[in-house]
Amino acid sequence: MVGDASLPSKEEFIRDKIDLLRECAICWMEFDSNHIPPHISGTQTCGHVFGEVCLRKWFEANHKGSNACLLCREVLFQKDDEGDEGEETDEDDYEDGPPEFQDGYHPENNSADWIEHFNVRREAGVFLKDLWRKLG
Repeated sequence: MVGDASLPSKEEFIRDKIDLLRECAICWMEFDSNHIPPHISGTQTCGHVFGEVCLRKWFEANHKGSNACLLCREVLFQKDDEGDEGEETDEDDYEDGPPEFQDGYHPENNSADWIEHFNVRREAGVFLKDLWRKLG
């Protein structure tokens, strides 16, 4: 059987294409028996992994984007209050305050600042992974 030249070797695949998930992308705490990493599935594009505790708190938050993945922003489910078509309010995104996550991190009401926190961490992770690969 002839191999596909566009596919990596087994060693390249193991080195470059397998990500070990050690910490939650929301609270950055390590996964353990109390904070397990469920995988989002059954969607068109999202397959991100978060800690179950943080993911549930995000979904239960009364934020206008709390029905979407925090990383790719794919809408995952209909919110209970979406029966009022097109109704927009000028109220804060959180009615009951921001959700409290595993490590006590409280995102500010400005979700743009909160998302920036995730983007910086993700970019740093990509940089460090690339640096480690070059050094190793």
